[in-house]
Amino acid sequence: MRDFYHGVKQVPMLFPQRLKGNQPVVGATVDTAGFLGANMFLSVGQSVEVLSDQLKVETLLEESDDGKTFNLVDSSQLFSVFPNIDDNKKTQANYMVGYKGDKRYFRLALQPVGDLKKGFLVSALAFLGLAYREPVTRS
Repeated sequence: MRDFYHGVKQVPMLFPQRLKGNQPVVGATVDTAGFLGANMFLSVGQSVEVLSDQLKVETLLEESDDGKTFNLVDSSQLFSVFPNIDDNKKTQANYMVGYKGDKRYFRLALQPVGDLKKGFLVSALAFLGLAYREPVTRS
């Protein structure tokens, strides 16, 4: 039997929360030390507001060498991209993006455009894989 469990580490990026207003939400920084691969998962709940180009959430992936100074990840460093949440058809959905960049740290930022009065639920996880050493230590 193949063992996936002992070779993957789950890292919370955004605990489930209601994204509302117009202030950005920046997820936890993920340290990829000890791993060669990373996937990120974003879950988006239902919006009761009608989303559009004027009322949306932009999804930004940022990377860093030192965990302090972050820059946007170039799309060439990703397998797929998170969509901007600018249509209600993009809510009640889960999205996955793979990171193939060479920076040690990355994080997810969500930037509302317009003022989300009621907002919607979001959460995000990173799964680090291709560990240098297995079994992976869980904290």
